[in-house]
Amino acid sequence: TATRIGPVDLSVAGVETYARVLGFARDPVKLAFGVGLLMYGRDFAHVILFSQAFKVTGLAMVAGGAGKIAADYSMFASRVDKRSVSPLFALVTSLDPRAVREILWGVYAGAVACIAAVVSPVAGATGVGLSIGLTLEPHLLPVIMSQLSQRGHARGKWADFGISSAPHVMSVLGALLAKNYINTLSGSLIGSQLLTQVTTKYIKLLLTALAAKFEHSSLIQRAAKGFAPSHPVVGVASVGVAVAAFASQQRQATKLTFPMKLVLGIPVLVEKAMRGLKWTLLGRATGQA
Repeated sequence: TATRIGPVDLSVAGVETYARVLGFARDPVKLAFGVGLLMYGRDFAHVILFSQAFKVTGLAMVAGGAGKIAADYSMFASRVDKRSVSPLFALVTSLDPRAVREILWGVYAGAVACIAAVVSPVAGATGVGLSIGLTLEPHLLPVIMSQLSQRGHARGKWADFGISSAPHVMSVLGALLAKNYINTLSGSLIGSQLLTQVTTKYIKLLLTALAAKFEHSSLIQRAAKGFAPSHPVVGVASVGVAVAAFASQQRQATKLTFPMKLVLGIPVLVEKAMRGLKWTLLGRATGQA
């Protein structure tokens, strides 16, 4: 298989280099989506609805299958000369059909959930509620478990299951009772999560660099060692930002201006595509009925 077309290197090594360069755009795109959902969540209702429906159904299967394919590909690529092998050959040779099947099943499950969310407001609110429960569980569960341990309450597997399910049950009930607001709140949570992921990543990099430069500063060393994106305080701050953004959107509905549409170009295009998909699905559902 050809590994070069003119100056373009199409070998495994070349494509990996291009992928690393494109990877630098990942964080700006995340920031764009985060800011868009925090400030203009109502303008991205379809992005929120479809992403939440897919998250609680097909995402795990798709991610699992893609992870297996990536691991097999990396293992194969590590055993060959990357300059003389094309990525297509490496992918086809290392591809596990079971991983492809898992991805297809995940896509199918997610697509069915998206159709249900579009056709039925109750199904849509339930999917959003389940997704919010998944977001809140890592932040609420340690607090609940800590309080129960301090009070000396005995727990068994059924009690632990009930406690871990509490955020999901409360989120679904809240979503069903507040269908007109839950989508915006969900978007604020997603936006805050994306914003937190990017900011904490660069704060960690900055603290690590400062710790390497100022080795004798105990304050900086403690800050670098103690800061972790997974710290409960970071999770609480993320939820706090989401709630504040949601409250702000409820007080004053801000419409996307043309300059902001340019800044948030990718999220705007995705929203338009999701809106078009929604009307296509509704049209088919109405036609079949």
